Amino acid sequence: MRILAGLVLALLVGLVTGCGAEAGVSSLPESLDGTTVAKRANALLEKQNPQLAPGALTCEKVRFKVGATSRCTRTVVFDDGRLVRSGATVTIDGVKDGGHLEVQVDDKPTAFGITGKAVFADLARQYAARYKVKTPTGSCPAYLAGKVGTKITCQLVSAKERLAVEVKVTRVDPKNFDTQYTFRTVT
Repeated sequence: MRILAGLVLALLVGLVTGCGAEAGVSSLPESLDGTTVAKRANALLEKQNPQLAPGALTCEKVRFKVGATSRCTRTVVFDDGRLVRSGATVTIDGVKDGGHLEVQVDDKPTAFGITGKAVFADLARQYAARYKVKTPTGSCPAYLAGKVGTKITCQLVSAKERLAVEVKVTRVDPKNFDTQYTFRTVT
């Protein structure tokens, strides 16, 4: 038993002394990936501004050093389908205790419009009401930009037909991020 205990002790000492060489291990990362920056910055932004509409940030990778910045885009989708994108700058202003960020959202949005999902729901509802049929299935592209003249083509599929529907922005209200459009079937 003494021999076994001595052998175990010798192995432990060997392991500990084997690890005794100096190693330059840093606990600070060299950079933060965009997903991490976005998650932390968005949580900070919403905590500091509880009246702010919930949204999501996408950010670029940033060096983890004081003064480094990452350019981000904040996207907010309202219940009615309006979508607003704003630029933001995230600055690393501390690297101790996991780091500290400062977030500055741009004064004016970079883009706005309406989600394709909201456009499709509107088209499908109007089609069903007009022809007194079951609501069709189908889809639209993900986003209709809030710029007069912008067009997308959606697909409506009913029990009787498959339609391509062109949607065209006719009016916008940048103050309220409102996008109005007309639509027509195309062949």
